[in-house]
Amino acid sequence: MILVTIIVCNMCRPLSHLWEPQLHPNARCIDTPAFRRWSNFPQILTDIMILGLPLPVLSKLRLELRDKIGVIVTICLGSM
Repeated sequence: MILVTIIVCNMCRPLSHLWEPQLHPNARCIDTPAFRRWSNFPQILTDIMILGLPLPVLSKLRLELRDKIGVIVTICLGSM
C-alpha cells in the first residue's frame, strides 16, 4: 500500500496534469489503466492467502461434514 501511494503521488510529471491536462500538453504520465489493473493484485493475493489459512485447521476438527461445510461457508461469507 505504501508503494501504491508513492506511485500515485508521482503518477504524472507535473502532477497538476491530472486535474488540468489542457495546461500541460507535454506532461509525462505512467500507463494509468495498467496501473489500476495491477496495483490491486498484491492485496487480492494476500486476501486469498489469509482466507485459506484456517482451512487446514478446520479439516482436522471432529465435526460432521455438514457442520464443517457450515463453518467454512461462514468464514467465507465473513471475508466478503
